[in-house]
Amino acid sequence: MSYNLRGTTQIFAASGALVSNPTVYANLRMPDTYSAALKYAYNDRWDILGDFTWTNWSTIKDVAVINVQTFAQVGSTINFQFRDTYRIGVGANYKWDNALTVKLGLAVDKSPVTDAVRTTLLPDSDRTWLSFGGKYRFTQVDTLDFGYAHIFVKNGSINDLRGLGAGNLGNVSGTYKNKVDIVSIQYTHAF
Repeated sequence: MSYNLRGTTQIFAASGALVSNPTVYANLRMPDTYSAALKYAYNDRWDILGDFTWTNWSTIKDVAVINVQTFAQVGSTINFQFRDTYRIGVGANYKWDNALTVKLGLAVDKSPVTDAVRTTLLPDSDRTWLSFGGKYRFTQVDTLDFGYAHIFVKNGSINDLRGLGAGNLGNVSGTYKNKVDIVSIQYTHAF
């Protein structure tokens, strides 16, 4: 996938007065991703699941924002310097009875962002997912899926200099401490 982004930006003088608001664009080609997944029916009640995904994030080094009229770069380049990553997941489905299936999962998800290049635009870090849920079949055509996932996010340090010299916008320094909880529910009716 490729993104061709277009919009406007505002450029201010040191006094705070608006100098211009040119139309700008940025182009970004997303990296290749390779996945493999397995499902093994251990017996009539248990399914064992596994997956592996590798993403070639290192192809994204930086993104320049360009003025449409002058083709000159506007501001600084967004410096990502991503690294390649992988995600490994394991799980199980347990068929409680003909109506209810219980689901469990664990995944390790590496971030393309490192401490050296973490920015306020993307304060991402490595993640570990722990999830459980289920599927309840009311009838042959009506099902309810439900789940909960807690994502343990590794603390990520940041030391992001936002411009130097006369254009110094300051420095963001510290540690991001994140966690994520996801609750989901889905009703399906087939016809």
